[in-house]
Amino acid sequence: MAKILLRYMGRFCELAQKPLEEREVTCKTFSELIDLLEHDYPGYAAEFYNLIGERHECTLRRPEVASINPKADEPVRDGDCYGFY
Repeated sequence: MAKILLRYMGRFCELAQKPLEEREVTCKTFSELIDLLEHDYPGYAAEFYNLIGERHECTLRRPEVASINPKADEPVRDGDCYGFY
């Protein structure tokens, strides 16, 4: 289980009804995390994978890495901080 921090901005904040949350998750990859967020906040995945021209991003911060845009197979690790905007 990984304890992670999720920051929501814009439309993601509206879907989650909060700007920030700390969670313990069993997700092994970033794509599994998106699936979990879709389960908890219906419409989340459709917004993240938006195909109508809007570009949404996720920034992943880890102590040893400044920031990256996680790919689908990026592992979810304890202490990760994800920012969705």
